[in-house]
Amino acid sequence: MPIPTRTIPEYRFSYVPDYFVDGAEAAKTCLDFKLTAQPNLGLLERAYDNDNAPELARGDGPWAQFSRRIEWLNTNIPYGVSYKLLYLLRHGLSVHNIVMAKVGRDAWNGYWSHLEGDGELTWVDARLTEDGIKPSRTSRRPLDTLYTSPLARYLETTKLVYEPVMAKRGESLDQYSKLLRERLTNHTCDKRSTRAHDLYETNHEHVARKRRLLADIFANDKATFVSLTTHSCAISAVLGRAVLPLLVKAEEAVGERA
Repeated sequence: MPIPTRTIPEYRFSYVPDYFVDGAEAAKTCLDFKLTAQPNLGLLERAYDNDNAPELARGDGPWAQFSRRIEWLNTNIPYGVSYKLLYLLRHGLSVHNIVMAKVGRDAWNGYWSHLEGDGELTWVDARLTEDGIKPSRTSRRPLDTLYTSPLARYLETTKLVYEPVMAKRGESLDQYSKLLRERLTNHTCDKRSTRAHDLYETNHEHVARKRRLLADIFANDKATFVSLTTHSCAISAVLGRAVLPLLVKAEEAVGERA
Protein backbone atom coordinates (compact mmCIF):
# COMPACT_ATOMS: atom_id res chain seq x y z
CA MET A 1 0.00 0.00 0.00
CA PRO A 2 1.72 3.21 -1.08
CA ILE A 3 2.06 5.52 1.91
CA PRO A 4 0.73 9.09 1.44
CA THR A 5 3.50 11.55 0.67
CA ARG A 6 3.84 14.50 3.02
CA THR A 7 6.45 16.19 5.14
CA ILE A 8 7.28 13.79 7.93
CA PRO A 9 9.18 14.30 11.17
CA GLU A 10 12.70 13.12 11.77
CA TYR A 11 12.53 10.35 14.37
CA ARG A 12 14.84 8.64 16.78
CA PHE A 13 13.90 4.97 16.97
CA SER A 14 14.70 2.60 19.80
CA TYR A 15 13.87 -1.00 20.61
CA VAL A 16 12.02 -1.44 23.91
CA PRO A 17 13.34 -4.57 25.68
CA ASP A 18 11.83 -6.88 28.29
CA TYR A 19 8.52 -7.52 26.51
CA PHE A 20 9.59 -10.28 24.07
CA VAL A 21 12.37 -12.82 23.94
CA ASP A 22 15.59 -11.55 22.37
CA GLY A 23 15.40 -12.88 18.79
CA ALA A 24 19.16 -12.93 18.23
CA GLU A 25 19.76 -14.83 21.48
CA ALA A 26 16.89 -17.24 20.82
CA ALA A 27 18.29 -17.99 17.34
CA LYS A 28 21.50 -19.31 18.92
CA THR A 29 19.52 -22.26 20.31
CA CYS A 30 17.84 -23.08 16.97
CA LEU A 31 19.02 -25.32 14.12
CA ASP A 32 21.51 -23.50 11.88
CA PHE A 33 20.95 -20.44 14.08
CA LYS A 34 17.68 -19.75 12.23
CA LEU A 35 14.99 -18.45 14.53
CA THR A 36 11.93 -20.68 14.63
CA ALA A 37 8.44 -19.84 15.84
CA GLN A 38 8.45 -18.99 19.53
CA PRO A 39 5.65 -19.91 21.93
CA ASN A 40 3.18 -17.04 22.08
CA LEU A 41 5.41 -15.23 19.55
CA GLY A 42 7.97 -14.80 22.30
CA LEU A 43 5.80 -12.56 24.47
CA LEU A 44 7.16 -12.63 28.03
CA GLU A 45 4.73 -13.08 30.86
CA ARG A 46 5.25 -10.19 33.22
CA ALA A 47 3.35 -7.90 35.55
CA TYR A 48 2.19 -4.46 34.46
CA ASP A 49 1.20 -3.18 37.89
CA ASN A 50 3.92 -0.59 38.48
CA ASP A 51 2.54 2.36 36.50
CA ASN A 52 -0.31 3.47 38.72
CA ALA A 53 -2.56 1.63 36.27
CA PRO A 54 -3.95 -1.41 38.13
CA GLU A 55 -6.27 -2.26 35.23
CA LEU A 56 -3.20 -3.47 33.32
CA ALA A 57 -2.79 -6.30 35.79
CA ARG A 58 -6.22 -7.89 35.41
CA GLY A 59 -6.68 -11.23 33.66
CA ASP A 60 -7.54 -12.04 30.03
CA GLY A 61 -4.14 -13.52 29.22
CA PRO A 62 -0.74 -12.03 28.35
CA TRP A 63 -1.67 -10.62 24.92
CA ALA A 64 -4.71 -8.78 26.23
CA GLN A 65 -2.58 -7.35 29.03
CA PHE A 66 0.15 -6.38 26.58
CA SER A 67 -2.38 -4.69 24.27
CA ARG A 68 -3.63 -2.62 27.19
CA ARG A 69 -0.02 -1.85 28.08
CA ILE A 70 0.68 -0.34 24.63
CA GLU A 71 -2.57 1.61 24.80
CA TRP A 72 -1.50 2.94 28.19
CA LEU A 73 1.96 3.86 26.88
CA ASN A 74 0.53 5.74 23.89
CA THR A 75 -1.88 7.61 26.14
CA ASN A 76 0.60 8.59 28.86
CA ILE A 77 3.48 9.92 26.78
CA PRO A 78 4.94 13.31 25.91
CA TYR A 79 4.10 14.97 22.60
CA GLY A 80 6.09 13.51 19.70
CA VAL A 81 6.55 10.06 21.26
CA SER A 82 4.70 6.93 20.15
CA TYR A 83 4.94 3.15 20.38
CA LYS A 84 4.14 0.46 17.81
CA LEU A 85 4.54 -3.29 17.80
CA LEU A 86 6.19 -4.43 14.57
CA TYR A 87 5.77 -8.04 13.46
CA LEU A 88 8.81 -8.73 11.26
CA LEU A 89 8.23 -11.63 8.88
CA ARG A 90 10.97 -13.02 6.63
CA HIS A 91 10.00 -14.59 3.31
CA GLY A 92 9.86 -18.39 3.03
CA LEU A 93 12.51 -20.58 1.38
CA SER A 94 12.98 -19.39 -2.21
CA VAL A 95 14.63 -20.72 -5.38
CA HIS A 96 17.70 -18.50 -5.07
CA ASN A 97 18.23 -19.71 -1.48
CA ILE A 98 18.49 -23.29 -2.79
CA VAL A 99 20.93 -22.36 -5.55
CA MET A 100 23.13 -20.29 -3.24
CA ALA A 101 23.32 -23.17 -0.75
CA LYS A 102 24.34 -25.49 -3.59
CA VAL A 103 27.05 -23.36 -5.24
CA GLY A 104 28.26 -21.45 -2.17
CA ARG A 105 27.89 -17.80 -1.26
CA ASP A 106 31.04 -16.61 -3.07
CA ALA A 107 30.13 -18.32 -6.34
CA TRP A 108 26.57 -17.07 -6.03
CA ASN A 109 27.57 -13.45 -5.45
CA GLY A 110 30.32 -13.48 -8.06
CA TYR A 111 28.59 -15.32 -10.90
CA TRP A 112 25.25 -17.09 -10.52
CA SER A 113 23.36 -14.17 -8.99
CA HIS A 114 23.86 -12.17 -12.20
CA LEU A 115 22.17 -14.84 -14.36
CA GLU A 116 18.46 -15.46 -14.78
CA GLY A 117 18.76 -19.22 -14.26
CA ASP A 118 20.86 -22.34 -14.83
CA GLY A 119 18.77 -24.12 -17.46
CA GLU A 120 16.74 -25.98 -14.84
CA LEU A 121 15.73 -23.30 -12.38
CA THR A 122 14.87 -19.65 -12.89
CA TRP A 123 15.36 -17.08 -10.14
CA VAL A 124 14.42 -13.72 -11.61
CA ASP A 125 12.19 -12.19 -8.93
CA ALA A 126 12.73 -15.50 -7.11
CA ARG A 127 9.63 -17.36 -6.01
CA LEU A 128 9.04 -19.70 -3.09
CA THR A 129 10.00 -23.36 -3.34
CA GLU A 130 7.64 -26.20 -2.41
CA ASP A 131 9.12 -26.18 1.09
CA GLY A 132 8.67 -22.42 1.18
CA ILE A 133 4.94 -22.69 0.52
CA LYS A 134 4.21 -25.26 3.20
CA PRO A 135 1.20 -24.17 5.22
CA SER A 136 2.09 -21.45 7.68
CA ARG A 137 0.52 -20.89 11.04
CA THR A 138 -1.96 -18.07 10.73
CA SER A 139 -1.21 -15.14 12.97
CA ARG A 140 -4.00 -14.71 15.50
CA ARG A 141 -2.38 -11.87 17.38
CA PRO A 142 -3.51 -8.24 17.21
CA LEU A 143 -2.94 -6.84 13.71
CA ASP A 144 -4.00 -3.48 12.34
CA THR A 145 -1.95 -2.98 9.16
CA LEU A 146 0.39 -5.06 7.05
CA TYR A 147 3.08 -4.04 4.59
CA THR A 148 5.08 -6.24 2.28
CA SER A 149 7.82 -5.88 -0.32
CA PRO A 150 6.43 -6.07 -3.89
CA LEU A 151 8.82 -8.92 -4.82
CA ALA A 152 7.10 -12.23 -5.56
CA ARG A 153 8.45 -14.25 -2.63
CA TYR A 154 7.29 -11.62 -0.13
CA LEU A 155 3.82 -11.33 -1.62
CA GLU A 156 3.50 -15.13 -1.58
CA THR A 157 4.68 -15.35 2.04
CA THR A 158 2.33 -12.58 3.17
CA LYS A 159 -0.57 -14.32 1.47
CA LEU A 160 0.27 -17.68 3.09
CA VAL A 161 0.44 -16.21 6.57
CA TYR A 162 -2.22 -13.51 6.55
CA GLU A 163 -4.79 -14.27 3.83
CA PRO A 164 -7.20 -16.11 6.18
CA VAL A 165 -7.07 -13.21 8.63
CA MET A 166 -7.52 -10.53 5.98
CA ALA A 167 -10.29 -12.47 4.18
CA LYS A 168 -12.21 -12.75 7.44
CA ARG A 169 -11.91 -8.99 7.87
CA GLY A 170 -12.89 -8.36 4.23
CA GLU A 171 -9.60 -6.64 3.49
CA SER A 172 -7.24 -6.92 0.53
CA LEU A 173 -3.69 -8.21 0.50
CA ASP A 174 -2.76 -5.74 -2.26
CA GLN A 175 -0.78 -3.66 0.19
CA TYR A 176 2.90 -3.17 -0.46
CA SER A 177 5.66 -0.66 -0.14
CA LYS A 178 8.60 -0.33 -2.49
CA LEU A 179 10.56 0.95 0.50
CA LEU A 180 10.49 -2.60 1.94
CA ARG A 181 12.41 -4.09 -0.99
CA GLU A 182 15.76 -5.83 -0.72
CA ARG A 183 18.82 -3.66 -1.24
CA LEU A 184 18.86 -2.75 -4.93
CA THR A 185 21.73 -4.61 -6.62
CA ASN A 186 22.43 -6.35 -9.91
CA HIS A 187 21.24 -9.69 -8.48
CA THR A 188 18.45 -10.97 -10.72
CA CYS A 189 16.62 -12.61 -7.81
CA ASP A 190 15.80 -9.10 -6.58
CA LYS A 191 14.59 -7.81 -9.94
CA ARG A 192 10.83 -7.31 -10.12
CA SER A 193 9.46 -9.48 -12.91
CA THR A 194 7.06 -6.72 -13.92
CA ARG A 195 9.58 -3.88 -13.99
CA ALA A 196 12.89 -2.89 -15.53
CA HIS A 197 15.93 -3.45 -13.32
CA ASP A 198 16.49 -0.83 -10.67
CA LEU A 199 19.60 1.21 -10.09
CA TYR A 200 22.33 0.02 -7.73
CA GLU A 201 21.94 1.06 -4.09
CA THR A 202 24.69 1.37 -1.48
CA ASN A 203 24.30 -0.01 2.05
CA HIS A 204 23.97 3.55 3.34
CA GLU A 205 21.21 4.33 0.85
CA HIS A 206 19.47 1.08 1.74
CA VAL A 207 19.47 1.87 5.46
CA ALA A 208 18.21 5.40 4.73
CA ARG A 209 15.35 3.94 2.64
CA LYS A 210 14.27 1.62 5.44
CA ARG A 211 14.37 4.48 7.93
CA ARG A 212 12.15 6.53 5.60
CA LEU A 213 9.65 3.68 5.59
CA LEU A 214 9.63 3.47 9.38
CA ALA A 215 9.24 7.24 9.67
CA ASP A 216 6.35 7.16 7.16
CA ILE A 217 4.59 4.45 9.14
CA PHE A 218 4.95 6.26 12.46
CA ALA A 219 3.90 9.59 10.93
CA ASN A 220 1.00 8.46 8.72
CA ASP A 221 -0.33 5.13 9.97
CA LYS A 222 -2.36 5.31 13.17
CA ALA A 223 -2.13 1.53 13.57
CA THR A 224 -0.45 0.16 16.69
CA PHE A 225 0.13 -3.42 15.51
CA VAL A 226 1.93 -3.48 12.15
CA SER A 227 3.33 -6.40 10.14
CA LEU A 228 6.31 -5.98 7.78
CA THR A 229 7.18 -8.83 5.39
CA THR A 230 10.77 -8.14 4.48
CA HIS A 231 14.24 -9.69 4.25
CA SER A 232 16.76 -10.75 6.86
CA CYS A 233 19.08 -7.77 6.37
CA ALA A 234 16.23 -5.38 7.04
CA ILE A 235 15.18 -7.37 10.08
CA SER A 236 18.77 -7.31 11.37
CA ALA A 237 18.29 -10.67 13.06
CA VAL A 238 18.87 -14.27 12.01
CA LEU A 239 15.48 -15.63 10.98
CA GLY A 240 13.92 -18.60 9.34
CA ARG A 241 10.28 -18.04 8.42
CA ALA A 242 9.30 -16.92 11.86
CA VAL A 243 7.52 -13.83 13.08
CA LEU A 244 9.68 -11.64 15.28
CA PRO A 245 7.75 -8.98 17.24
CA LEU A 246 9.59 -5.80 18.24
CA LEU A 247 8.17 -3.06 20.41
CA VAL A 248 9.55 0.17 18.92
CA LYS A 249 9.56 3.64 20.44
CA ALA A 250 9.69 6.66 18.12
CA GLU A 251 10.68 10.08 19.41
CA GLU A 252 10.21 13.06 17.13
CA ALA A 253 13.25 15.33 16.90
CA VAL A 254 11.50 18.66 17.38
CA GLY A 255 12.25 21.19 14.66
CA GLU A 256 13.79 18.60 12.30
CA ARG A 257 12.06 17.29 9.20
CA ALA A 258 12.90 14.34 6.93
